[in-house]
This record gives sequence, structure tokens and C-alpha cells, in this order.
Amino acid sequence: FIRPAVNTLISKFAGQEQGFAAGMNNAYMSLGNMIGPALAGMLLDWRMSSPFILGSIILIACFALAYGWTRKKAPSLMHAE
Repeated sequence: FIRPAVNTLISKFAGQEQGFAAGMNNAYMSLGNMIGPALAGMLLDWRMSSPFILGSIILIACFALAYGWTRKKAPSLMHAE
């Protein structure tokens, strides 16, 4: 359910670079679909809770990056509409 939301955000904010942004999004999503399960399997062999800990760390880091990015962009987005 997250892919339609991401695609909507890309089409809304990318402007003239919409094709490039969509391509990069698909490339990184595919890369994550290949590397994620393999990495999680290796971590699971090491310790049962490690995939969940790593996933939590990545989630918190992405949330912090997104929050910081939207906070910096907020004044310019308000004037764009």
C-alpha cells in the first residue's frame, strides 16, 4: 500500500525530473527487494532479533531524514501553491 503513495509524492514534487525520479525510485525499490531478504537471512542466522533491530534503526533513520527534509522544504512549498 505504500507504493501508490510514494508514486504520488514523486509525481507531485519532482516537476520536470519526474521520469528520472520515478526511475530511481523503481531502481532502489528493486535493489531493496533483492538485498533485503538476503541480508535479513544472514542476520537471522547470527541472532534471531537482529533483522528486527536493523529494520527499526533504518525506519527511525528514514523518518528523521524525511522529517528534516520536509521541515526545510515547508516554507517553499507553501509559496508554490
